[in-house]
Amino acid sequence: MAGQPAFMREDLEHVGATLERLYRLVSRVLSKSLDSLVEGRPVDIDDEVAIAEELKGLVEYTATLFIARYQPLGDPLIEALSAIRVSYDLYRIARYARELTYTAARLPGVRPPGDVAEAAEAAKRGLEEAYKAYKTGDEGARRRVLEADERVDSLYIARLDMLREKQSLTAEEAAALLALRHLERILDHEVYITNAKSRPA
Repeated sequence: MAGQPAFMREDLEHVGATLERLYRLVSRVLSKSLDSLVEGRPVDIDDEVAIAEELKGLVEYTATLFIARYQPLGDPLIEALSAIRVSYDLYRIARYARELTYTAARLPGVRPPGDVAEAAEAAKRGLEEAYKAYKTGDEGARRRVLEADERVDSLYIARLDMLREKQSLTAEEAAALLALRHLERILDHEVYITNAKSRPA
């Protein structure tokens, strides 16, 4: 933002600060959800997900206002647009995290099999790496997210193959399949975050 008026920089920094608040909240929400899933204990994150939705809306509003007010080009425009995209992806991650808590609530004490625990750990690490890639352009972080996404995809596909080969699933197997589906979608959104500054509008 060098060469831009101070008030313009401040407005864009405000967008970034709100996005940072959203990221930190979603990181806590995801961690609580995944710990709940792996440990087989219920947790309530509904209020935090509602706050995440509010923060997403605030990022969208302030970034859109910034674009309308200044009609920026180049890096400032990319920053504003990518903040809107990332806020949506972060919110979707929070929504999937909330869905995962429902599994633990309905099957208290049931610990997921190893593939679900592996995918949960990949999703937890992936969010940190994805946001790092978004903020700094770190290619190593982006590559690690892509690798985690491919691994969780393969775990989900393996579960689908198991379903094809069996006549029926136990409640635990069905819950594992559903959990892997949500975790696979979380990783997808983490990949989107790494590409936020290059994705088309």
